[in-house]
Amino acid sequence: MKNQSIHIGFNLNFQWLQGRDFSAVINPLIAAGLTVLEIHLDFRFPEIADHLDFLCSQTVNTGLGICFHGPYLDPPFMVGFSGEKQSFLMAQWQPVIGLINKYASSNDIRTELVLDGSHGPDADMSNLLNDTVDISRWILEQCPELFIGIENLPTPRNPNNLVKYGEDRASILNAVNLVDHPRCGITWDMGHCVRNHVFELPSQEWVREVVHVHVHDVDEARQDHWPLNLGRTPYLEWIRFLITNNFSGTITAELNGDLYAGWTQKYIDAELLSTIQKIKSAIA
Repeated sequence: MKNQSIHIGFNLNFQWLQGRDFSAVINPLIAAGLTVLEIHLDFRFPEIADHLDFLCSQTVNTGLGICFHGPYLDPPFMVGFSGEKQSFLMAQWQPVIGLINKYASSNDIRTELVLDGSHGPDADMSNLLNDTVDISRWILEQCPELFIGIENLPTPRNPNNLVKYGEDRASILNAVNLVDHPRCGITWDMGHCVRNHVFELPSQEWVREVVHVHVHDVDEARQDHWPLNLGRTPYLEWIRFLITNNFSGTITAELNGDLYAGWTQKYIDAELLSTIQKIKSAIA
């Protein structure tokens, strides 16, 4: 029996549209089972901010739900939120908060925010944990209809410099427990697990905190965010494990449009469609 509490998402952004009509890209995916679009809240440039509101309005008008990926590049982010930069960062986050509240719970589908843990060059891990916990509590206060999923992160490409909070499952669960809020849980990024060479099933304590999922494939060079055509991400086993533990939320195909620059549009569309179909089959 199909689990009606699970939605299928896709991380639409300007890379996928490429001048094409919104419906031309989305309608085939809706026919395959898509019910949610996930939009990256990148407000670094004014023209992107206008584009984000356009994507959100088009999504709602199409009858889909909206999830968001929080910003993870400066500005704005969260390094220093638990200290003297808090007021500055709150101001930087206001456009993010405004857009979330404008579109949260659109079409009666739960809105989930994927939140990366704090990270920065040569940062102290305890400070990064405090940043992550404090900003999560603040966002939840500001956005009364929002669920947050703190995301398990991939290991950095330069581990001697960039320090990230949340590269292992235990740290993510620790942050969620410290936030201690009914609308805060985990975003399980399955591709990041593969990139980090973590293939065992998580504990039941961990998986029962999952409120959102990212799924994508990983190549031999550990490049993630490919469509589900490489066979390296055991998404079928992991999604079924989620279902047996009463998962409710959105499973998003989080793909990187920059990787497909040399592909024909016809091939890109076919890979997107195939990935959505595979997620739908996994939750059937």
